[in-house]
Amino acid sequence: EYKRILQNITVLLCKGTDTDLIAKIKDTPCSVVVVYLPGNMTSNGLEQFPTVLAALHSTRCHVFLDDVQCVLLEAILNGTELATRIVKALSDILTISNTTSDPDNRVIWVVCDIAQCNLYYASNTRYKEVAELLLRHLPRSKMRTLAANLRNTADIAELLAGIRNHFSSRIATTDDISSLIPAQQPGHYIHGTLPCLYVTHEDHYKSVIEDVVISVTDRLFGAAPPLEYSDLAVIVGGYYGSSNIRSLEGALRKQGVPFTRYNSSDTGSTADTSNTVWVGDAADTPSCEWPAVVAVLDTTSWDSTAGRSALLAGLYL
Repeated sequence: EYKRILQNITVLLCKGTDTDLIAKIKDTPCSVVVVYLPGNMTSNGLEQFPTVLAALHSTRCHVFLDDVQCVLLEAILNGTELATRIVKALSDILTISNTTSDPDNRVIWVVCDIAQCNLYYASNTRYKEVAELLLRHLPRSKMRTLAANLRNTADIAELLAGIRNHFSSRIATTDDISSLIPAQQPGHYIHGTLPCLYVTHEDHYKSVIEDVVISVTDRLFGAAPPLEYSDLAVIVGGYYGSSNIRSLEGALRKQGVPFTRYNSSDTGSTADTSNTVWVGDAADTPSCEWPAVVAVLDTTSWDSTAGRSALLAGLYL
């Protein structure tokens, strides 16, 4: 049954200027289409995005628009007028769909979590602008709040809840804005192995990462049965991302462990069929999933407010 359901779902990437997107949705034999919205859409793509949204009226699929907050923040950085046009286009498709007046009885979901915006490059004011636009133009009757995160184990959910609360306290100045950033329940019934987070500083990073790699490779790949290399991702976070990744790769070479640098433009976290450990920067791996993940957080920039926000953002995503 699970396999049959998955075969009825297709996933597409929207670049804004992709004129074939609507055609792909119309041509798909699947009844459910998930449209992923990247956070690095070009200015031209942002300008065309309202047109793409309007064209969804002509499709006959159930559509799931994921990560719309990324597009809205990029649009805000390009001007409030553009962001307003996008939000109004979202409001239009929500008003027409999901009602008995829709002859095809379609359902369109728009998923937006402001806490998952890229905190690296935007001020608190920008997030408030995104929240206020949504509150001003989207019908409240169409809003639903998801307060539980069942994607991760209880221990990771508790860690994420703490980071999310820190972010929320920075921008949720009114009850309305707070409603758009609901607090996450800190834990639930899904349990797994205890997560390990290594925290270090630039002065000690290289020695720490070597110790971590030796410990992890001995424990995971020396077990019976051993974990496959491709089951593991080692994620680094911090101000000196490129330097830290080079240190990590050097440590893996010493241990004779093959690795592949993860690129955010890859179609999936397990797209590569070769049996290698995945290596990546926290900024390039939001929402990626692997059976086993080791995170090493460099706190070199922790002394500044912007540095703390960036570190927490990378860890949260």
